[in-house]
Amino acid sequence: MHFGGILRKRRYICRLVLLLIVIISFSDLLLWLSYQDGRAIKWDFSSQHKLTFQEIGLNKCPACFGINLSICHKLLGGGVTVKSNTPWSEERIKGVSYGLWGAVKQRVVLKTLGTSSELTAFDNEICRGVGKDSNCKISQEAWDSDVLVPKPPLQDAVRKYFDCPSTRFLEKIESVYGQETPGQLSLVETIHLITGLHLNPELLLLQIFRQEEGWPFPRFYGVCGRIMVVEDSGPPISSFLEESWDVRAQIAVNLITLAHQLSSALDDWALYIADPAPGNFGVSDSGKVTLLDLEHLVVVDLSEVQMEEANDKPKPSDCSQPDCLSFSPSDMCSGGSRDHNYYAICQGVLAGSSRRQGLLHNPPVALKASLNQLLQDCTAQDMRNTREETAQKLSELLQGYL
Repeated sequence: MHFGGILRKRRYICRLVLLLIVIISFSDLLLWLSYQDGRAIKWDFSSQHKLTFQEIGLNKCPACFGINLSICHKLLGGGVTVKSNTPWSEERIKGVSYGLWGAVKQRVVLKTLGTSSELTAFDNEICRGVGKDSNCKISQEAWDSDVLVPKPPLQDAVRKYFDCPSTRFLEKIESVYGQETPGQLSLVETIHLITGLHLNPELLLLQIFRQEEGWPFPRFYGVCGRIMVVEDSGPPISSFLEESWDVRAQIAVNLITLAHQLSSALDDWALYIADPAPGNFGVSDSGKVTLLDLEHLVVVDLSEVQMEEANDKPKPSDCSQPDCLSFSPSDMCSGGSRDHNYYAICQGVLAGSSRRQGLLHNPPVALKASLNQLLQDCTAQDMRNTREETAQKLSELLQGYL
């Protein structure tokens, strides 16, 4: 590591130590130290739980998502608390927990962007990247691991995580992470970026395509260690399958609106849903539908579709199964499949199959024939380029019965 890199590393460590001194109370420090001794910690989850240094993953930095001082202060100082009927360690298995923010008790979601086994596998890969066995000290070895410090240019390393990254998309990545020197990522910033991409690109996408700019995603608040904090956008659509017809029909209308928002070329971007499971969409108290899981989005820069060559990753091609979603990343990257999102929500959520119940099951008798025909048209393989019109007709049909 060259001299400048050593200085940056020392400044980073000093910043982390200062964060500990300023934020962590004496009791928090004792709790953290007890972890180092290997003693089990038990919490009373009948009350809210304040997260600790190690639970947040700050001990893994710089192999973490970053250190937003404001978010760290809230997490370590009790400004964000987790309330659950199960221990945090069990929730970490899924990598998602629900918390309350501040005095107003605003609902938030805390994500580690990976299951406990995935995080362990990632740490072991970092260790192997410096020629060591698993269980090495991640905070020390991350600086030199081939996994987190790719050979230049950095753009080549980033490209492998996306199907068709354009020049403009790569510039946006640099603008999100390049805080020290505009247009150029420092070693620490590079490690933060690659850590997030390696586990789940959702962290990056939430910062590029922000809710404040009109994208139907949860509001991104920030990161601390290996925790990302976003707004709680409500329970998943899967929890509404037994609600009344009026409730389900309104959710369907709002889901069609979401598909239009992702496809409408806002600022010349199109984002395509590759995993339209009912559990991946949240419904707010007002009925607004939000995409909760961005991990499998296909990002297409419509302003450069002729300039970039698609990186056609293998996708399931056998669509003999009822719930299979057939699509081609190459087609999307070249500017085709503009109506894919309508197909995705019809196939994955609105229509049912032999293995699951669709959101629009058991419609009113007067609606049934027209509804079934529109759903069939929306999911048919030979109806490409007409699905947007079909989805609009479906939305109007549903609204007429609300």
